[in-house]
Amino acid sequence: MSEVAGWLIHRSTLLDPEENPSRTGDEVEKELVEYLDQLLEQTKDNPTLFMFASKIRRTTHNYASGLFHTYDIPALPRTNNDRESEFRGLNQRLLRTTGQKGATNRMIQSSGAWELIPRPGSFEETINALSSVDMDEFREERQRLRNHRSRFKLHTRSGKKVRTELEKLTARWLELPQDNQKR
Repeated sequence: MSEVAGWLIHRSTLLDPEENPSRTGDEVEKELVEYLDQLLEQTKDNPTLFMFASKIRRTTHNYASGLFHTYDIPALPRTNNDRESEFRGLNQRLLRTTGQKGATNRMIQSSGAWELIPRPGSFEETINALSSVDMDEFREERQRLRNHRSRFKLHTRSGKKVRTELEKLTARWLELPQDNQKR
């Protein structure tokens, strides 16, 4: 197993742009494929190691289409792990505040993407940010948000809210003028 761990470390080193001279995505891919081919050749007499080398090569091949383009664009992060971490944090905050595990998409859709906007770092920064908001802009934004949320009025899992809305719709239906004439 230590040998396989060494392969993964070497593979990681091959992919690391900090530890290597500047290369294109095609050059990095060529280097990596050559290394993985060497592993297969070296392990052909050991079925266990050959199985591990084959699995590493197959997995690399499956991800190759999205693995190397980042080398061609300067300053582009190699992974989206930081962004995924932000979404994990969003999920945790929404779960903590709503108690619903699947609330994330519903909350973002019905409330907007306000949770994705970086928040002030301290209470003082929050006060300063809120103090600088123009009241007319605030009222306009509040109305926009109300209009947006009204579209999701019937999107609920609450039985009580569903019954209330159904009662309102039934009352409106019964208030409609009845057409007693045959057509």
